[in-house]
Amino acid sequence: MRLTRDGLEGAKNILALSRHSAGTIAEDLPDMEEKTIALPGGVNTELFHPAALDPDALKNLTGGSGRGPSEDAELDRAIVRATNAEELAGALRIVSASYDARAHDHDAGKRLTRLLADDAPLVVYVGKLIHSKGVHSLLAAFAHVHRETGARLLIVGFGTFREALETLTHSLNTGDEKIVRLLAEHGPLFEGREASPMEHFTLSEALFRNAAGMKEAVEFIGPLHHAELAKLLPAADAGVVPSIFPETFGLVAAEFAAAGVPPFVADHSGLREAGGIVGHGLHFDLCVGMDGFESNLARVLTDYLSLSGEERQRCREVVRRNSVERLSWETLTNGVARIAAGK
Repeated sequence: MRLTRDGLEGAKNILALSRHSAGTIAEDLPDMEEKTIALPGGVNTELFHPAALDPDALKNLTGGSGRGPSEDAELDRAIVRATNAEELAGALRIVSASYDARAHDHDAGKRLTRLLADDAPLVVYVGKLIHSKGVHSLLAAFAHVHRETGARLLIVGFGTFREALETLTHSLNTGDEKIVRLLAEHGPLFEGREASPMEHFTLSEALFRNAAGMKEAVEFIGPLHHAELAKLLPAADAGVVPSIFPETFGLVAAEFAAAGVPPFVADHSGLREAGGIVGHGLHFDLCVGMDGFESNLARVLTDYLSLSGEERQRCREVVRRNSVERLSWETLTNGVARIAAGK
């Protein structure tokens, strides 16, 4: 804190990436509040663009050192053998350590080609695969969404919670209550932290009923570079940023919007600001309430995917326009220039 103060005291202005971020500065350094200005982070609206969709280029995402069918088979064996949480966690760590987590899956191109050839609605998550990002809540919500709309879910990213999330998908699909309960009761244990219940995750008969058969509709493909991601995102019908931990700003929400994809975000911290900016002018809120988060997320996604194609196209145009007008690099640099000039 002393070094932070030393670094900031001489600044004419402090730029924070959101009002939430500015608020944290005010809490820790109240005498710096007056010179702290919130300026949302920018997004490359020329790279992330609705016209950037390129399924042919995505076909080339094959080979390499990423996760592959052998890891899938080992994960299946680990699920069958596990008798307690520690045993399951140890087996999942072995699977996780057997491939390069920062590389796309060995057969990512093949699975993406199959996914994009399907006419069913596509929901996409992009980000770290850790407990605090709330992907487990998304999976629970998606069980209902899939049952109601036939949608598919694509999960892009890497992290220490990936194997647990894949195990959760598999076990919900097969109705394996023992394994799902182990995951639910010990959550962070499966990413190498102290065990505690998974947050915003509720076991119920309805969840198992909705989840039956959903595994075929869920794809994990590992991480993608920005250039590859830009060619993929326009294929999505909806994006989801379900983080259950405070975020400085929802940059991935801005990237979705720049690609013409409405992003549904958790209603807190910097995500709330990002959702408000890109969702301005829509007849519904992109921010999803945290009280009953899973059911709220299931409802808003189902409602949105049930809209007519014409109405969804209008929504895509709205979020794209908002991202260009409010979050483009030109808008960001003009904002910095005005602040520097004291305007």
